Amino acid sequence: MTKSTEEQLLQQIDFYKALLNSLPIPFFAKDRDGRYVDCNRAFEATFGVDRDDLVGKTVDDLWPADLARKYREMDRPLLEHVEDQEYEAVAEPRDGQRRQIHFHKASIADASGQSIGLVGVALDVTPERATEKEMEAYRENLEEMVRQKSARLDAALADKAATIANISRAIRTPLHAVVNFSNLGVTRCAPRCANDDPGPYCAKAGQRAERLLHLVDQFLEQAEREAGERVYVMADEDLLELAECTVRDMMASTMNRGVTVRIDPQTDDTSVTVDREAIIQVMVNLLSNAVNVSPKSGRVLLAISRPDQQACIELRVTDDGPGVQEGETELIFEPFQRGSAAVSGSTRKGLGLAIARDIARDHGGELVAVAAGPSGGGEFRLTLPAVNTPEDAYQVLI
Repeated sequence: MTKSTEEQLLQQIDFYKALLNSLPIPFFAKDRDGRYVDCNRAFEATFGVDRDDLVGKTVDDLWPADLARKYREMDRPLLEHVEDQEYEAVAEPRDGQRRQIHFHKASIADASGQSIGLVGVALDVTPERATEKEMEAYRENLEEMVRQKSARLDAALADKAATIANISRAIRTPLHAVVNFSNLGVTRCAPRCANDDPGPYCAKAGQRAERLLHLVDQFLEQAEREAGERVYVMADEDLLELAECTVRDMMASTMNRGVTVRIDPQTDDTSVTVDREAIIQVMVNLLSNAVNVSPKSGRVLLAISRPDQQACIELRVTDDGPGVQEGETELIFEPFQRGSAAVSGSTRKGLGLAIARDIARDHGGELVAVAAGPSGGGEFRLTLPAVNTPEDAYQVLI
């Protein structure tokens, strides 16, 4: 080697040393036997060791036994084969404060492709991991605060529902007495009072009391639902038979209003799996709504069908009333809301439709209102899952 060549080589070595020392990332190198052969100033500063004390020594000479064992195990694959490696491990600099280090290492290969050592960088990620730990603790604390607040809110809602239920039950009993005494007054006074018959007054009082009793029943139902006390007893029922039962039970009120109610079964299979009393309640609410908004001599139709290719039974309740205005088909299902007075035809509002929709959804079904067309007319559609038949099962399988 000529003197010029030797000088050039020394210049290159000095260049690479200056380059490594200028890097802010700790760098180190080891030979085939795992001895340190070099490091930069960033490594010295991070690990608290001088280069002169490092070179020629192994991890067993420099670091605590538990850490040295880990480093040796991780170095072995790189010294036996040519490969790259990345992992996190604990390090303990000379100041005794353990740090979390992210290692990036790679084998050094000779001309034949055999590993003759390794190089690596060591990134101190202790601050980042501490921040992550703090953020995790903050998240867990926040989740616990949310859980506690949710529990308090649930308890407050349960107390509110229980209070409403207790008030409703307390009012319900005397209201029953008012209704009964009003009916008794109509029965007893009519034969004896020809000129100034108090019967109509008693009848009106009874009607108002019945309306108030119905509203109290709705309050009680809503309170039970909010308190999670409603339990459904599911069984296979005939939706057509439930509709017929509902119409019979409401015959007096429909006749008083002069409204004709007709049932139109459009399918032979009207079997559904439901809580009988709950679905009758839905039908009563829908039929009451239809009758109340219908004009004198109006007509209400209950059509029962099974839409094509759908595993459900549909009940459509239509009436001759003004119907529901476009844009208000969701509003009317809110508690104590109604459609526009000019369109709804009624100023009454309560919980009936809200309860009916909740019951339908609890059964895996749905209750929707259809916006009225130019000629008016109200329409509600109740869908409930049909009872599976062998044919249904076959259709599902294919």
